[in-house]
Amino acid sequence: RDQPRSRGLGDVYKRQVFDGMGGESCGEIAAFLASEEFGKFYNANKRMLRDMPEDFIDDVCEKMNQAVCRYGTEHHIWSMGSTMAMLLFTPESMFACNLGDSRIYFMDGGKLQQISTDHVFGGTAVGKAPLTQYLGLPEELQRLEPSVTEIEHKEGYRYLLCSDGVTDMLSDSEIEAILSQDMEIPEIVNDLLKNALQKGGRDNVTIVLCEVCLLYTSPSPRDRG
Repeated sequence: RDQPRSRGLGDVYKRQVFDGMGGESCGEIAAFLASEEFGKFYNANKRMLRDMPEDFIDDVCEKMNQAVCRYGTEHHIWSMGSTMAMLLFTPESMFACNLGDSRIYFMDGGKLQQISTDHVFGGTAVGKAPLTQYLGLPEELQRLEPSVTEIEHKEGYRYLLCSDGVTDMLSDSEIEAILSQDMEIPEIVNDLLKNALQKGGRDNVTIVLCEVCLLYTSPSPRDRG
């Protein structure tokens, strides 16, 4: 199981998915820049995440967006960006945040629920609808507005992060059926990947699956009496 261990500062923990856009090379760069900026901000601001998670989310999204925009401006690239979906675990709750069409699902008791927002502009008859929110969105054109959901911890809750390479190929009911199988987390991820690829796998397939588990610690000598 993908589960947090004691890491100090009240056990904060994170998982994230970035899916680049704007052509293969530009998209890869945008996703890398966003991931790199997230890592730097997270490592320097774990206390903020623990104590003020909403402020952490606003600030880290702004930093990631600025990093992608700055690179595009410096290299005269006007069509690069990245989607983002992340899970932030504090001692009390999980915060789900997304920009774009990379999705976050919540699984409880065999029931799957999408808790992210698809930031897309209407629908198109041909091809994919353009995104209304993503990393690399110039601030002078539109305000960055990440979608955020908070869920208090409960043992057995499962969270799925995935790129549109999964959701373009598999319906929510198909994803729910795969996640409901009585298998270990790595086996479920492999099955999800296999099914997405068998359906055509037209885009990058990125999957992160987490399960909330109780961590048992040995009592200290004082606790033993």
